[in-house]
Amino acid sequence: MKNINLTKVKQDEIKVMQEQVLLYSDALTSTVKGLEIEDFLNVISTIDISFRLWLTFRKKVEGVQEKFTVNLKVSEAATLLKCFMWSGQNRSPYENHVAEKYKTIIDNQLKNI
Repeated sequence: MKNINLTKVKQDEIKVMQEQVLLYSDALTSTVKGLEIEDFLNVISTIDISFRLWLTFRKKVEGVQEKFTVNLKVSEAATLLKCFMWSGQNRSPYENHVAEKYKTIIDNQLKNI
């Protein structure tokens, strides 16, 4: 399957992505109880993928580069898109900018698979 590539991603944007993925994962964790089995399995899968994304972003942040290329599997890109579409967190204007920017890029690349 094809990968989704985010190019020229600034370190500050990576930090925003990392924080947003963590917040999204935490919000999902709090909703696990009482879900039907299919919804439960979807949430667990999303939490697992979110944790992998968080680790990927952490490795990037710890690097010394100023700009990065982030290669995502389709499932990771879809999870990141869901995170950016999530409206449960009050984001700063810069966080909104990053979310909107990459939401559009990921959406377009997923539609072109």
